Amino acid sequence: MKTLTKVYERGVKAIPLCPDLWIHYITFRMQDLIQDENRQEKVRELFDRAVAACGQDFRSDKLWDYFIKFEKQQKQFQRVTAIYDQLLQVPTQQLSQHFVKFKELINKNSPQDTLSLDEFLKLRAEYVSTKENGDTEMEEEAKDASMDDAPPGEERPPGEDSETSEEPSQGKDDTAAVTDVAPPGEDIKAKKELSDEEELEAIKELAIKVRDEIFKKTEEELKKRSKYEEQIRRPYFHAKPLEKGQIKNWKEYLDFEIENGSKERTVLLFERCMIACALYEEMWLKYAKHMESVDEEVASEVYRRSCTIHLPKKPTLHLHWAAFEESKGNVDAARKILSDLEQSVPNLVTVMLERINLERRQKRYTRVTAMYKQHIENSVKPDHLTFFASKLACFLQKVVGDLDAAREVLENAIEKKGIPEVLYMKLIDLEYQRNPIDEEQAFEVFQQILEKDISLETKILFSKRKLEFTRDFSQDVRRLQSTAEDHSKLLKLHQNSLKKRKHSGEGDESDSKKPKASSEIKPEVLPPTPPANYSQPAPTASFQQPQYSQSFQPHQPHMDQSQTYNYQQSWSNYQNPYSGYQQHQQPHQQWGNYGTGYYPS
Repeated sequence: MKTLTKVYERGVKAIPLCPDLWIHYITFRMQDLIQDENRQEKVRELFDRAVAACGQDFRSDKLWDYFIKFEKQQKQFQRVTAIYDQLLQVPTQQLSQHFVKFKELINKNSPQDTLSLDEFLKLRAEYVSTKENGDTEMEEEAKDASMDDAPPGEERPPGEDSETSEEPSQGKDDTAAVTDVAPPGEDIKAKKELSDEEELEAIKELAIKVRDEIFKKTEEELKKRSKYEEQIRRPYFHAKPLEKGQIKNWKEYLDFEIENGSKERTVLLFERCMIACALYEEMWLKYAKHMESVDEEVASEVYRRSCTIHLPKKPTLHLHWAAFEESKGNVDAARKILSDLEQSVPNLVTVMLERINLERRQKRYTRVTAMYKQHIENSVKPDHLTFFASKLACFLQKVVGDLDAAREVLENAIEKKGIPEVLYMKLIDLEYQRNPIDEEQAFEVFQQILEKDISLETKILFSKRKLEFTRDFSQDVRRLQSTAEDHSKLLKLHQNSLKKRKHSGEGDESDSKKPKASSEIKPEVLPPTPPANYSQPAPTASFQQPQYSQSFQPHQPHMDQSQTYNYQQSWSNYQNPYSGYQQHQQPHQQWGNYGTGYYPS
């Protein structure tokens, strides 16, 4: 029996809003305590726990009826009335029936048995006061009526004075005094009993009248909620998904209760909702977010239940929980939440970044660098390596302020096989962030990239970038001319290769294999600035100026030989290179206006 009691205790603790579970538990305890001399008190205590836990539930009528039945069996009618006083304030499904049963209880029993002593005396005093006021009013009305019987202006007969007029009155009083004596056989005690019976009936009516006012208020609240309650088809948990209409109804009901209900009723409705919607992340999040502004301890418990019991592998809930704990100053708790989540759902970039950013907000920069490097080393795919290398370089440059360390990270990443060309562009962008510009170091980076084993089309793109840099920042005009000539040579090579493909019949086939995005490349429009245009020497073959907002694609010649490269652009293009840094979910992102969209889409 003790083991079964423990099981029931675990059950009502896990699901306190289940009236049926409480009823089964109470029934078991009634049988278990049948030989116990304190059986009534122990069972009553369990009833009180049950009512406190789920007595406010819309479908808790069976529990209330069971409680009332128990007290009636013990002939504790005053306790029954006290139970009804609680019940009539709860908008339950059978509220009207409960009020009818309460009136039957009052009418069939004496008020001394059903009402507490304080309430009985209060209602009796109210009745006596009302009766005395009523008798006084009746006497005054009767007196006024007797005075109105004599016609106005009528005079007394001659010789009749006030003294003689008083004599009959005196005689009348004597007659009344004689008539006050009860005639033989009349029972005065019966009159008293009749008066007492009237008093008791009046007290019953007053007791019902007081509850009737409470009942009407509760009934109004019930009407407001009925349209939501009637649409709840499945108040219990089931693995089968809920219908969209059911979820919508729960959301609207919760919004109504948040706006109009008390804190207790709102929490109760959320708990009811979580039974049916236990597997819905959005509902748990709605509950937790509401409680954050009401009770932080309850909010923390809601997060704990949802993340550790019902939805242990839902990242969004865990991330909100970690952020909530961090906002309260519980940094260690936030670390553990994210660490446990990463073990449950490994290789999730969002979780990795949240752990890193948590340490960054705590200004533990050494730890941040170590975590980034660990992810770079553990990266299996080139895209992942590129992503974390870019993030680390950006962190070292923008937060730590160490450009050399950032460049080292990118150079080490470039040495890996299969790294996309996007990382080369990030390395170039990094040189644009130096203040002042280091021309020699920038040319070293350009040369390093152009010597890589990359496609001719990609070399042309980086060669154009080199030409732009030389024109804007180089102090040596001969270097500018040399760079322009090198770029023209690359264009000639590319044009010749296209001609060979066309003559050999490979052009159409190769074009058919090109990605569709290549046809979308458009000439880049650079912002105008005061410097004059630089006109490139016309090559024997032309090359269409590519648009950097597109992905790397093979070049298609559509530009005539008179194409002029408009490299007019201002230094302001380099001032905000990390405009896309916030989108950490996209591993291919650009730091600045140069090379925007250089990442594979």
